[in-house]
Amino acid sequence: QMVHIAGAGTCIVMVLYAGILTCLWKSFKWQFGSRHRSRIPFYVAMVEVSTFGQRGYVAEVRERVMSNVCAAKAFDPDVRKMQERELALKAVERLGHRCRKAMEVRRAGGNHYAGDTDRNESIADRLAIIKAKRRFACKQIWPDTPDGNVITYGWVLIVNLALRQICSLMTIKLTKGNLVVIGAGFQMMIFAGNITLLVIFRPYKSDRINQTESIM
Repeated sequence: QMVHIAGAGTCIVMVLYAGILTCLWKSFKWQFGSRHRSRIPFYVAMVEVSTFGQRGYVAEVRERVMSNVCAAKAFDPDVRKMQERELALKAVERLGHRCRKAMEVRRAGGNHYAGDTDRNESIADRLAIIKAKRRFACKQIWPDTPDGNVITYGWVLIVNLALRQICSLMTIKLTKGNLVVIGAGFQMMIFAGNITLLVIFRPYKSDRINQTESIM
């Protein structure tokens, strides 16, 4: 009965891990190529924490999607309101300080109206607007080919979790008791393989992290 329970638990763990690897592969492919990106899919969010800072991770794609989502929520694309806004802007450009809004601001004792200045606007608000305009004009581009591969992109889940942690725990569990020396030998082989893969793939974008993990 214990063998059946252990087998069932192992199958459940393998199915969950296979699902995570599927999310990892689809997330890596989602970043590149020409495709419709109106939202961040669930499989990308599932592995976001584990893939951040790895080679193959493209932050510009996510920033582009989030900027599009924020723009859609911040500005109402209603046609009638857009027409009213365009007519109001034309009136302000023509009339200048003689328009109704400028007179209302002047009567309320606000700032001088110069086309895009409000009564509650301060220097800090104006600097924030200028910064936002500069960020809005920034082009969100990313390379057509990744700087890494699926292994470097999912290094935490593939190597650190599966190879190093799970294999080390299995070795400790199976060799406890009278087989401690054999277990230590297997542990040395696991960590040697981990260091070899680190030197070959260099999965982190920061070289300092690659060197630190190799030394430790």
